[in-house]
Amino acid sequence: MVHLRDTPIYIASPEDTLANKLLFGSEQDIKDAEGIWVRQRNLDIKYLEGRCRTLGVWEEFVEMKKRVAKYLKETEEKGKT
Repeated sequence: MVHLRDTPIYIASPEDTLANKLLFGSEQDIKDAEGIWVRQRNLDIKYLEGRCRTLGVWEEFVEMKKRVAKYLKETEEKGKT
């Protein structure tokens, strides 16, 4: 939470945004969630896992985690050549 002119404003963390994107579940939401993961290298994975379990999107999280890991590995390998 931050304050703007004495008004509290709640800002979602990357972890909460990612988990909610999985919950919403559209193709664009899934792409957005993957993009958040790729760009935010310091995610709190334990918190994210808990949120995904709470929201009932654990399976979606596991599948996304595999896709992101594959993408990051491929990107890293391209950078080495």
